[in-house]
Amino acid sequence: MAGLAAMAIAAPLGSLMGLNFVADFMFACVAFVAVAFWVDHKLARRRAAKPDVGEIPLRDPADS
Repeated sequence: MAGLAAMAIAAPLGSLMGLNFVADFMFACVAFVAVAFWVDHKLARRRAAKPDVGEIPLRDPADS
């Protein structure tokens, strides 16, 4: 969703800068990819920072 929002903002901005259609589309696509990679990086770091909630920790049967 963030990539699409960046593309939606970049397309009119490119048009305001006077870019032709092809350059405007390329500008919007580059913004989409950059934001998508940035969000993916942030999510991957967040996933790596906290332990999995769904995993059941293994216990030693001798502790029971």
